Amino acid sequence: MTPRESEIAIPTGAVRSIRITLTNQEVSVEPALRRNAVIKRIFNLARPPRLVIDVAGREPLYSWQLEGNAVVKSVRVGARDHGTRVVVDLPDPLDELRKGYTLIAARTR
Repeated sequence: MTPRESEIAIPTGAVRSIRITLTNQEVSVEPALRRNAVIKRIFNLARPPRLVIDVAGREPLYSWQLEGNAVVKSVRVGARDHGTRVVVDLPDPLDELRKGYTLIAARTR
């Protein structure tokens, strides 16, 4: 399988954009953070498959959602604990061929 990739600009909050790459083996998620933002917590949820990233820093001015494309079902952004929460809804099935999620070190721009 040729890797599928999507880069999604996030208009508000501590995360500037997120790049998601889907291969047979894994799902890589690379957030680009705004200045002075720091990743606080990362966790995944199984049903449906989601990756949640909590970032300390600027709260988004409004909640935001991008509906699906070839790589993800949706990306949702909202305020959480004086920062930003990003939820990436991944396509079904995240089958046994994929190891799961890989978070690539965040870039600060």
